[in-house]
Amino acid sequence: MLRLLAQIALMDEYRYCLPDLHWHDYTLSAVGHGSNNATVNARKFIELRNGECNFFLMWDCHLETGTGNLVFGGSSQIGSKSDMVDSLLDACLGPILIDMLPNFPGRKGAFFLTCSPFMNMMNSNCFNFIIAFCSGSVIPNNVALNLVKAFNMMAVYKHSVFAAVKIAFGSDIITLTHSPVGVVTRVEATDF
Repeated sequence: MLRLLAQIALMDEYRYCLPDLHWHDYTLSAVGHGSNNATVNARKFIELRNGECNFFLMWDCHLETGTGNLVFGGSSQIGSKSDMVDSLLDACLGPILIDMLPNFPGRKGAFFLTCSPFMNMMNSNCFNFIIAFCSGSVIPNNVALNLVKAFNMMAVYKHSVFAAVKIAFGSDIITLTHSPVGVVTRVEATDF
């Protein structure tokens, strides 16, 4: 649901300049490490713009409450399959794109919509900021529209992460009562 809302909002905003938007869906998996081929278009997009672009990653998945790992599969017979965020980043984006991200000047952010509070620490220095929810049980329908609005405010209107979160969530008491919003930034990231 989050992916569809974000894609519709961005496609509408970029309708007159679609070459400035690159959208790619990844399937979470910690076993498919052949992802360098899947990110060729994203790397070309970044290189053509000399890194003068934004890179936002939206995660919409379940979370294991005991470990904080992101769930990417499983069944009732074998249980859930999950892994750390960094392992899934490596698997989805591949080492070439992961190595590019810290060095390009655009804003880089991760948005997490998980069913439990996101507590998993990321060792990666790929992102300037992370937005996640802090409640014990997050119902996506209650926060997805606000998260898409924050995403849109940053991607299209170039608002800072704090201004975007304030605009998207600040006046919605129902959403904030449902779950506080957490924004984590890197200490050295000052221009976001």
